[in-house]
Parts: sequence; C-alpha cells; structure tokens
Amino acid sequence: MQPSIKRREFIKKSGLGALGLSTFPYLSRSVAPSDTLRVAHIGINGMGTAHLNWFANLPEVDVVGICDVDELHLSKGLAKARELQPDVKVKGYNDFRRVLEQQDIDVITCATPDHWHAQVAMLAFEAGKDVYGEKPLAYSVKEGQQMLKSMEKHNKVFQLGTQIHATDNYHRVVELIQSGVIGDIKAVRLWKTGDTPDLGNPPKQPVPNHLNWDMWLGPAPYADYVPERCHFNFRYFSGLFRRHVSGFLVPHSRYRMVGC
Repeated sequence: MQPSIKRREFIKKSGLGALGLSTFPYLSRSVAPSDTLRVAHIGINGMGTAHLNWFANLPEVDVVGICDVDELHLSKGLAKARELQPDVKVKGYNDFRRVLEQQDIDVITCATPDHWHAQVAMLAFEAGKDVYGEKPLAYSVKEGQQMLKSMEKHNKVFQLGTQIHATDNYHRVVELIQSGVIGDIKAVRLWKTGDTPDLGNPPKQPVPNHLNWDMWLGPAPYADYVPERCHFNFRYFSGLFRRHVSGFLVPHSRYRMVGC
C-alpha cells in the first residue's frame, strides 16, 4: 500500500518535528494507525541514540527496529526503545539488510560510520524505504550523486540530519538576509572551535566478541581492528578508509554493492 500524502511528507518535516516536539508539548496527540510510520534505526550509538529519542517521541512514529553490528550498542538501543515506547514491539538486528527485507518498515534512519552512508541509503531506496540519513551525506561526491539517482529512480524521500538547520534560529537568519534588513551581504566568515585529538599510533588488538568488525568495515578496505579507530574515533584517522577507485564504491565479495 502506498503511503498517504501525510506519511510521505513526514520524513521531509521530521527534523523540525523532532526538535519541536519537546518545545511544543501540545503536538503530542493520538494518531490513526493508517497514519503511523514504522521506523527502524540503523547504527544506534551516538547520533543513532539521538535519532531514537527524537523519533520515539513523535506521535506519528512506532520504533519497530534497532540495528547495530556491536551487540553492546544493540542491547542498549533495544532497552531504550522499549523504555520510550513500552507498548510497541521492537526487534533487534545485527545486519541492516535484514531490516530492509521487512515489508512493514516505512522509514529507516542511518547513523552508521560515514563509509556506510551511501550503501545503506541506496539499498533502502531500492527496498521501498524513505531515509533520514546522518551527516556527512556520503563519503564522496560520487557517492552523493549515486544516492540522488537512486532516490529519484525509486521515488523515495531523503532528509539529511543537519538538525540545527531545522530550528527557528537558522530560519530567522535566512529571513534577515533575504529581507535585506541587515544590508547587502558581501562576505561570510566561518570558523571552527576545537581540534582533532592526537590518538597516536595504537597497536592492533583482537576483535571483541560483541563486535562484527567485518561488517563494520563493510565496503571499506580491510584494516586490522584497533579500538581507537573504531566507532566515533575513526574520523581522526583520515587515511584508514580511503577509497581505492577515485572515490567510487569498492566492490566487496561478501556484500551486495550498489553501482559497482
């Protein structure tokens, strides 16, 4: 059954709705089953937990799936989902492809490591799911272009999780600039606070039993397991997951790749 206009529009507005729900409690209301979206979260640590909190507090959403390659993260996510929505049956997965096989899941959110973003999104589009994907959009420009083609081909909806841009603060800045009240803008200066921590050159270690390191790597070239290079910290080692083919997706015999 094709989702209604309301259901299709939901993912486009989910960032604003999720952030606004805690600000405007009156938005909480009962929703007809036909207008309820069944959502699964892929990658549940860090921003994935934030996704879970936001979506579970939306009256239109039932969180029915939690997926992570780390069993510790998966267990934590399942417990949190059941706490937030005790009347909703949620299932755990350690392989996102099993999530995409579920015909009754409407939307997935993706907060995996960056090198999985494009793969998860494109396979989700092909499986008939709309996607709320965490930043960065993809690992490369080429991947982003492939995502756009796939989304249009399958007529799906994608929203990038730049949550701060969905709030009134940024909307007000846009209004001020477009109205001309602060004059003709000649230049915009940007800056970033903080710095990348120096984690040195830590040695490889045995892969812990609770982590599927092979699946964590996915389409990236194989690398020995180093705890400091796993999960969030992998971003501090820019050369670890560099593509070998001009930013294109690397074929991998153990996984089904898109666009290879």
